Amino acid sequence: MRILSVVLAFFLAALAVWLTPQHLITAGLMDASLTSHTALTRHVAELEVAAARVIFAALAAALAIGAVFWPKIAASRPYRRLMEKPIAMPPGQDRALRPWRDPEALILAGALVVLLVYLAIGARFIPANALWVINKEDGVLETVPVFFLLGASVLSALIALRIGRGHPRFACHLVLALLFFMMAGEEISWGQRIFGFGTPEVMKEVNVQSETNLHNMFGYLFDHLFILGFLTWAALIPLAWHLSATARRVLLRLGLPVPSAGLAVAMTLSGLMLDPLVYAVIDPMPTLRLAEIREFLSEFAFLLMMVQAARQFRQFRQFGAGGLAVTT
Repeated sequence: MRILSVVLAFFLAALAVWLTPQHLITAGLMDASLTSHTALTRHVAELEVAAARVIFAALAAALAIGAVFWPKIAASRPYRRLMEKPIAMPPGQDRALRPWRDPEALILAGALVVLLVYLAIGARFIPANALWVINKEDGVLETVPVFFLLGASVLSALIALRIGRGHPRFACHLVLALLFFMMAGEEISWGQRIFGFGTPEVMKEVNVQSETNLHNMFGYLFDHLFILGFLTWAALIPLAWHLSATARRVLLRLGLPVPSAGLAVAMTLSGLMLDPLVYAVIDPMPTLRLAEIREFLSEFAFLLMMVQAARQFRQFRQFGAGGLAVTT
């Protein structure tokens, strides 16, 4: 644990030093926001970078201090309570997160390959009018993920009901169910283009697309937070689960679902569908923003992760006042 903390502290400290607007622009990350002709978008992006530097530096300092005082922390009463309090989980929960070739991982990896092929050569074989239907605003790539999110919302709510009150997963899955539902509404701007209602004037002033949604407020702040949060869930949380017993206990207490090793890799690759990485080897497709493919894969991943969680918890049954038992 101490060695891991020192390594992470060094990495975060280096990231805090490197993370400047100029470096990001040179790398092709957030460059559209940081160089935007819209002052609000540009200023918000600059504030994001400054906040990220402070957060990374604070985390680095906390990890370094934790590494120095680790023996005292490990011997403390709160830490012992964290590590010793039992949490009911399905049999073989840890083993269930180790596979590299579980169905959900293979499905997401297959979708990633198909969409990369589409991006690379689709324009050669698909008529321009069909490309427009697929890629346009409210086209196939934007509409289908709404159903992924609604499916993930329903599944997450069903998992919470199966687990019952009193378990960390109950509250977490209810929150996720609400979050996925809100994301589905945001994807279609809460039906604005479907039902044809206008955008309130107060929202027009701070929404970069003049739409009735929150994720385009104040520049692309929420898009950036979504990418960061998705990659954290896809890569950092599974790594923490497998490498640190302390992190594993914290995640169990929080009730946050953790993807299997294979699904985590496929999710990470999907989240890394960023312009500088993909367009270094593939030419841009006319009418398509790469962000639409990344969001399609990310929201498909949420559905697959809830399918995976539902399978893990199918052996649970409720009893009494929300207690849990594991069927044998």
